[in-house]
Amino acid sequence: MKSALSVLFFVLLYSANVLGQPYIDIINLKYQNFLPVKYYGDDHKLSVEESYLSLNIPVPLKNKDVILTGGVFDQLSFNSAHGKKDLYAFNFQLGYLKNWKNTKWKTLFVVLPKISSDQFKVSSGSFQPGGILLFTYVKSANLQYKFGGYYNKEFFGNFYMPLLGLEWKPLPRLNIFGVLPGYMIIEYKATSKLYSGLSYQCLTASYRLHDGENYAFVRNGDKFWGQMQLKLFLNFYIKKYIVAFGEFGHSLCRKYEVYNKNKERIAHPVFKKTHDGFIFNLGLAFRIRQDGPSLKK
Repeated sequence: MKSALSVLFFVLLYSANVLGQPYIDIINLKYQNFLPVKYYGDDHKLSVEESYLSLNIPVPLKNKDVILTGGVFDQLSFNSAHGKKDLYAFNFQLGYLKNWKNTKWKTLFVVLPKISSDQFKVSSGSFQPGGILLFTYVKSANLQYKFGGYYNKEFFGNFYMPLLGLEWKPLPRLNIFGVLPGYMIIEYKATSKLYSGLSYQCLTASYRLHDGENYAFVRNGDKFWGQMQLKLFLNFYIKKYIVAFGEFGHSLCRKYEVYNKNKERIAHPVFKKTHDGFIFNLGLAFRIRQDGPSLKK
């Protein structure tokens, strides 16, 4: 679900036509590092690096509806004394945002086919169909409510998740937006170029493994809670549409565990339960703000 939630995040931001939704990233390039942490019952440490790229291409129609296209590439690189391993996810998006005659309502539908595997190639055994249906109710110019559902056919089974969110601008410099249980962001405009805040994410994903006939897939996150991340962030606008950003935080319920074809958990040299630890990331984005020019006070 990680890459799908990233797609959802940018799709929701694009659907803005009131101040509640602050921006859209047309291109987002990020490097993330999970600082080394010990395995449970093992003195060896596991370090994880992540490379992330998202592309969002909205196509406005004459009737003010929007076709949404794009995708997400995500690579996780694991490194420990037990060995090295990479995981890849390619998440494509094709969606439609419907603006109804009753302007208080919008409907968003997105198809999210995904390839998720330990191999850098497309194969039928790594395919996961998915989708999002989301309804938005515009309460006022500064407040919107969202509700709907997310589905993805994970390798551990059908994964359904109800969605409940909001976009709220309680103060001129403050934005609160997100869709739980996936993510929530509190953003504060400190200066004309600097934004800061707090972000929360909850991640669940599965990847097809080809290490041997006993290994079927690796699952990211606790079965009930997923993997949660709480981070502080800074966004600095180098130019009007170019933003450099950084985040620092901590994980909770972080797990990468392997299951066989019977969906029974089995031992793996690299993918084993670790302690939680600190996270940081750095990135660049081509960003268009919906709440006014970035460089004006």
